[in-house]
Amino acid sequence: MKLKFKLSIFLFFLIVLSFTGVQAGGLTFYETGTKAASLGGAFRGLADDWSACFWNPAGIAYLEHSELNLSAYVTSPRPTYIPEVKFNEYEVGFMNGTKWYPDDKNYLRSNFSGFFKFNRFKGYTPGIAFFIPYDIQYAWKVYEPPAGYNNSVSLPAYDHQTDLLILDFHPTLAKEVISDKLSLGVGISIQYADFLLKKLYLVPTDSLIPRPYENFPMYSKFEGDGWGVGFNIGLLLKLTPKVKVGVTLKSPVNIDLSGTSELQVFLPENESLADEVAEQSTYSDSLFRGGKLQASMSDEMTLSLPAEFGAGISYQYSEKLTFTFDVSLVNWSSFEKLEANFGWKFPFAENSTYKITLPLNWENVTTLSLGCEYQLSDKVALRGGYYFEPSPIPDESLTPLFPDVGDKNGISLGICLHLAPFDLTYAYQYTDFKEREITSLTDINQDFRFDNLPGLYRMYSHASYFSLSYHF
Repeated sequence: MKLKFKLSIFLFFLIVLSFTGVQAGGLTFYETGTKAASLGGAFRGLADDWSACFWNPAGIAYLEHSELNLSAYVTSPRPTYIPEVKFNEYEVGFMNGTKWYPDDKNYLRSNFSGFFKFNRFKGYTPGIAFFIPYDIQYAWKVYEPPAGYNNSVSLPAYDHQTDLLILDFHPTLAKEVISDKLSLGVGISIQYADFLLKKLYLVPTDSLIPRPYENFPMYSKFEGDGWGVGFNIGLLLKLTPKVKVGVTLKSPVNIDLSGTSELQVFLPENESLADEVAEQSTYSDSLFRGGKLQASMSDEMTLSLPAEFGAGISYQYSEKLTFTFDVSLVNWSSFEKLEANFGWKFPFAENSTYKITLPLNWENVTTLSLGCEYQLSDKVALRGGYYFEPSPIPDESLTPLFPDVGDKNGISLGICLHLAPFDLTYAYQYTDFKEREITSLTDINQDFRFDNLPGLYRMYSHASYFSLSYHF
């Protein structure tokens, strides 16, 4: 098949399938590539399909064919949150003691991924791939104003919401520097992000204002998109005919988002209090006559995605059985905060510019993965894997926005049917999150707005991966 015809086919599917709808409603830290998912992510020392562009770009030096991959991910995350949020033992509107779920609990995500292997030139193997490294969507309703607040305007459908979709366009170049011994690879990560973040804050009013008006509910929202660029490098060393070692480094990626920030403050309706305030001229009496205050402006935000260092080993025990092991360190401490600014003076704020800062203070984590593949026959391969990953989120910033609630243990199983030139692959992954209970409110940056939500968090997840690969 001529190069131009191959490339035309690849680009056709890239254009068509890139517009395939993504339907989601949960936290999805899934693995890139169905084979890697079935091995628990222990793939850096193997790196023998298109997803090597993501896991270890040095692996593409040994790929013999281009690959087009169509995938469907059916994920069923099951997070729960039981709020226990009180100010000085007073109820403030969070629906405490009740188990809450996010709006959507199941979703189907269709995806396109692929690798086009150009003809070698001067010993180099260039290629290009496309994948979705992050897809996070959550929408929660866990707050209603306390009894007697009497707001006259309906509150938003959700008070905590996160939608984050990142696409990665990944040109890659690899070279076998020592024949059948060592290869090196580098990839350029061109990432596009579409991000929505909504969070409820309770803004303190004044010590003279009676309960239940000591806090006004305020909804902040940022919605925007943008681009960022990073890279990943890797090496793949064949220590022996049966043992390969892979080492990788991914750079951090700072995605500069441009969009709109909004604030909405929902006001109580109490005519007698409004008249009293009007007589005292302490604040505007309109603050207690219902309705809402709102502001909107163009804004920018930077999304700092982490660097990652990883190493893996694969051991071909026999012609049929291969074992893999990976370890990776993810620098989540770069995910420090999210911030939006407003040139608006809120009635109870001291400054004319109202700044919304969401401190995150995430922590670095080390992930361990194990995998094995058994070639049952020339046409059937069986796979299995396990991984362990701590949660990067500390107690002081845990909320339902990013409910990675605890240390994760994941088990995966997979099967691949080789029907040349096609591969039909299925993987199943179950992930269990350690239960976590937060007992106290925390204000990390001392801005009089709490940064976590106390209560009991629990989560587990089922995921099924289906893929059809075409080698050409």
